Amino acid sequence: MRFNTVLHSRTGAVIGGAAVLVTVGGVGGAVAAGQIGSSDIRDGGVHRVDIHDHAVSSSKLSDGVLHRFQHHLEADGPYPGLTQLHQGANSTKLWTGDSGATLQQSWVTCAPGKKAVGGGFGQWDYSPEVVKNMQILTSVPATIRNGQVVDTPIPGDVDQSIRPNGWLVEGFNNNTTDVSVRPWVVCAVMR
Repeated sequence: MRFNTVLHSRTGAVIGGAAVLVTVGGVGGAVAAGQIGSSDIRDGGVHRVDIHDHAVSSSKLSDGVLHRFQHHLEADGPYPGLTQLHQGANSTKLWTGDSGATLQQSWVTCAPGKKAVGGGFGQWDYSPEVVKNMQILTSVPATIRNGQVVDTPIPGDVDQSIRPNGWLVEGFNNNTTDVSVRPWVVCAVMR
């Protein structure tokens, strides 16, 4: 088949058209990539979906941004004789053995300037026979000020979120003897 025949056939037209598209597309992409700069991107114009996973490394972030992710975690909780908690004195309070008649609580707070990021409780001072009669209803982050659980919402937050500085445990002591419930909190410096 001669070149002139291929040029006037359907196959020739398809091959020629594809070559033109590849050439224009390749050059157009290369030209565009060389011309887009920081000033062409409006503030707030790049979103999470626009950035490939693991595309930004810590070497590309400023020290201020990196410092926000260094939380300096610490855990704290009461243990008489080992830990003295000034604001968290309530956490060593015994739950009255009243056969479950009243809702009782214990809490512990973070050091000043730190926020609660986790927590829990333990009852390692007692035998299984005693702790099996405890009924824990709540183990949650809480905002504690001046010895009171206040849980004041963040101003303007439509979801009524809080900035917790402690951990709260609530429940019933279904025993007839007093028992302590020892909360603990994981704290971090948060910006």
